[in-house]
Amino acid sequence: LALATPTLAVWKKTDSKMSAGSDVVAVAKDLPSDAINMALRGRASQSTFVPGSGAFARADRAIDGNKNSNFNSLSCTHTNQGYDLWWKVVLPKVSEIFQIDVTNRGDCCPERLNGFSIWINGTKVLTPGNIPAGRTHEYNLIDFFGTSYFADEVKITVPDSNGILTLCEVQVWGYPYTPSPTSSPITGVPTGAPVTTVPTTTVPTMAPATTVPTEYGKCPPGSNLLIKAADDGAYSWTDANDVVFDIVNPDRIDNAGFYESAGWTRRPKVAPARTTLADIAYVAGDTTPVRFILSDQYGNKEFCTINVQVNDDEGPKISFCPNGGTVNVDTQCKAQLQWNVPTMTDNQPEDVRIEGPFGTSGGSTAADTYTGAGYDTGSHPIHYRGYDLADNTIDCNFTMTVTDIIEPAYSTCETAQASYIHQCGGLLGSDVDVPVTWTCTATDNCPSPGTLVTPDCDPWVEIVSFAGEGFHNDAPTQNATACDAATDTTDKCEELWNSNGNLTFCAFDSETGCIEATDKIDAFGEDTKYYYRGTNGDSFPVPPIILNTTDSHSATTYKVSCLATDVHGNTKSKDFQFEVADGRKKPHFTYCPADSTLTLPEDGTVHTMPALFSLPTWQNNAGCQADTTMEEASGMGPTTGLHAGVHAFSYRLYDTWGNEAYCNFQVTVLDKNNLTWANCPTDQVLETDADLLQYQIAGWIHPTVEKRGKTMTAANVTITEPEAKSGMAFPLGVTKLTYTVEDLREHMSDVTPVTCEFTIEVKDREKPEFTGKSEIPACAEGENGVPQGSFCGGKQIKITKRNTGSPDDFMYNAAYSVSDISTKSCCGGFTCQSFTDGNEYVKVCK
Repeated sequence: LALATPTLAVWKKTDSKMSAGSDVVAVAKDLPSDAINMALRGRASQSTFVPGSGAFARADRAIDGNKNSNFNSLSCTHTNQGYDLWWKVVLPKVSEIFQIDVTNRGDCCPERLNGFSIWINGTKVLTPGNIPAGRTHEYNLIDFFGTSYFADEVKITVPDSNGILTLCEVQVWGYPYTPSPTSSPITGVPTGAPVTTVPTTTVPTMAPATTVPTEYGKCPPGSNLLIKAADDGAYSWTDANDVVFDIVNPDRIDNAGFYESAGWTRRPKVAPARTTLADIAYVAGDTTPVRFILSDQYGNKEFCTINVQVNDDEGPKISFCPNGGTVNVDTQCKAQLQWNVPTMTDNQPEDVRIEGPFGTSGGSTAADTYTGAGYDTGSHPIHYRGYDLADNTIDCNFTMTVTDIIEPAYSTCETAQASYIHQCGGLLGSDVDVPVTWTCTATDNCPSPGTLVTPDCDPWVEIVSFAGEGFHNDAPTQNATACDAATDTTDKCEELWNSNGNLTFCAFDSETGCIEATDKIDAFGEDTKYYYRGTNGDSFPVPPIILNTTDSHSATTYKVSCLATDVHGNTKSKDFQFEVADGRKKPHFTYCPADSTLTLPEDGTVHTMPALFSLPTWQNNAGCQADTTMEEASGMGPTTGLHAGVHAFSYRLYDTWGNEAYCNFQVTVLDKNNLTWANCPTDQVLETDADLLQYQIAGWIHPTVEKRGKTMTAANVTITEPEAKSGMAFPLGVTKLTYTVEDLREHMSDVTPVTCEFTIEVKDREKPEFTGKSEIPACAEGENGVPQGSFCGGKQIKITKRNTGSPDDFMYNAAYSVSDISTKSCCGGFTCQSFTDGNEYVKVCK
């Protein structure tokens, strides 16, 4: 200790008595047995306050009567870190102080109190040193100074070292000090009697008391303190039954007494008298000393002071306490709470001190209304406590409930694409499915804005419109039926599906109320709703439709129903639709060459030409290109060399599923060059044969026709030969022979005809002789037939017309004919034979 002190003893205070122990340090002198802790009714304050700590570390925690040294017990003070730190308590009135007890924090940081000082009414009186963790040290002022102190403020400071001041309890032991009254009716002197001045005690300013102001005198044992409770509804106690007067038993005997009209009485006079004290109201919260004086006629006196202490045991009453209520959060999942603050009344003359609200997250009170923001969902118990001057309390408790009624909000709920068209795969008209994906997300305001909520989408997707010939018509027929109107349609579908996993279609007949699960739909009813079981990423069936190349696809529409539920049970539904369609078409040509005509060059240098047409282009459904093939039937193409003629092209387009299409066209190659005769015979001049007389056999090689060096055949051309043939006997004169040729190919029809002409001239070189008349061959008389040298069979060329004009032209046969010679027999022993071997045209008798 900073002050010189007598020897200290270690003792423990239990039930106002001292006993040996080790948890407190104090001086040896005892406290008065009736000393009270004046700090309990004081007002505490401190230099700083920890922001955000609410009421947990405020100054009055050190005068709550609880010496628990664990900070988490909410019974210790705590300043903010800094300099010039102090804590003080202002007592309810000037008190006679005998002892001050200080309790240090036990769970942490006891060194924060090292070097602390105790101040009384602004004067530093002690710097006691250190207090171990969790211990209470008691400082008896009478032991230190030999007397008590009269004061109304006790203050504790710590050294100025940027520290923290924490106290877990401060107790100030003593009595309320009330000077002897000078104007109160309780003067101790009866009315009408000689006035006896009651001495007053001067209260020094923070000086030790020189005298104890209360005279106990010769009061009856144990009667120096009278404790009464205030009357109901009042802040005082009225002595209606002379309790104060009777408690001192003033009926005393004196040896002298006083003379009365009836004579002497041995009873002393009593002041104040019974009538004086009757019905006096003693104010609660104070201790009123009543000084009795017994006197005899000789001036002998006896004093007795009764301290009347009136306690206010009647607690405050609630005039208004909110009933609580329910408030909805905003989009930030926070709510603003507001209520009218409680009001309370009491029997005391001063207003009830109301502390609170407790259980709030910060707010303010203005115009008797509390407003606080930032409350989360849930129940918020709110607590107010009212204190009267006697620290009687009453609680106002109510609950504010914060609820969330804001529905989740969908961020997105749709398929990856609005329409799914199956364009590739399978023979037209076969069953197909298409995979469908979607995204469905939602957010909610609680527990924080933007909280993700995963919607629950019904696995039974409604088929709201149809296009096509049904679903899975090729599947075997399987079904299951249930008629239960009380069950939700899709729930019943799910129940049937769980029992029959392959029955993925469900139909609800509104007329019968029955639900049928099946593996296919081959017909649609007007009063029936249809469903298909599919979830995100599953394949959905497409009713097949056979489309022509120019047809547009028709769609089937599905509807997905989703439900988002937040943590507070608020729900929001969302439907979205998507389409599926059979867009398969046969592979088709987008370009097929038209028929075309080419012409070979007339110079004869080129005998073939490529068509050089653009290849047909084609299209199959999206994604099917790699599975489609195009080929030409004969293996020809745009670069194939084509001879003159008509060339047919046939391109076939087909896919791996057997769908096919054709592109047919032809290319005509014209050849404007004329045909040529490869070996047209030359003119012949012959002399008559001596045996054939006026004829001569002519022979030649049959001419052939060529085109660009290629011999034409009967398949290409028609050659018209002259009537006279090689090997026939030609008559005298010039006979012209003509070969003509006609091209049978259409691409040659406009070519000028080409002829092969030559002449056979038969001359008679034998001169007439003047030898007399020669004998002309003839058959002997009586013989039939023709003579030697005569034509007896074959063919005979007869001149049917000669040219007219000059003698030279006479030898030109203008026309002739070839006729068969009827077979004749020969006479004179000759036979009809070929003139030359193998010549069937000329037969003569020889």
